[in-house]
Amino acid sequence: MHLNNRGWGTKEMILMTAFLLILLGITWYYISTLYDGALVRNARTFSNSYYKTVQSNLESAAERYYEDKGYTGTAILSYSLLKDEGYISNIQDFLDASCTGYVIASNGSFKPYIKCNNYTSEGYVSEFE
Repeated sequence: MHLNNRGWGTKEMILMTAFLLILLGITWYYISTLYDGALVRNARTFSNSYYKTVQSNLESAAERYYEDKGYTGTAILSYSLLKDEGYISNIQDFLDASCTGYVIASNGSFKPYIKCNNYTSEGYVSEFE
């Protein structure tokens, strides 16, 4: 039987299949890398916004306490004090581990700091708890 040169031979088909498989592997690697990176970024964004909300709640409790007690100077208000006085409930991270913290209040300006298992506010000093 006589073959003409118009079709693909076995060798060309194996080379083309190998090339396509390599291309598919590279594509799969980059898509999975991008997807995993997006998940990490989304988790980090969620956790940062969650902790900002916790800090905001601690700050609001400190503001109410500061005004109710009639303070005018600088005070360090610990989370345990605010909780014992009923100004804030238990604060937890999103993994249900308890957190601690304090607020530095100075002439109507409030700066909250919290410490949880997976997050610590920048500038947090453990002696102020």
